[in-house]
Amino acid sequence: MSLNITNNSESIQKMLTQQPRDLEMLLHCDIAILPFDLETARIAATLSDLPREKSLAPGFADVMIAATARRHGLTTLSRNLRHFKPLGVAVRDPFSCYRQIDGE
Repeated sequence: MSLNITNNSESIQKMLTQQPRDLEMLLHCDIAILPFDLETARIAATLSDLPREKSLAPGFADVMIAATARRHGLTTLSRNLRHFKPLGVAVRDPFSCYRQIDGE
């Protein structure tokens, strides 16, 4: 499994307090830090045009994550699927199985 983590202290703090089991699971994964290089920047430029055609404006961090995933042939993991679906990349909610089990 590959994971792209952006520096969002609010999200990390929320996970620490509300979902410690999930955070512990993620921390035991083999995490690779992927570069945002020139080729990934070119992909990001292309991806950022897609949602604008649909009158959507994703944040630059989401575009960077999606471009990195596309560049390396990865699936983006996010709890907020609506940020990534307009970018045309593979995306899954890694916590959806917990909601089904817990009845959320």
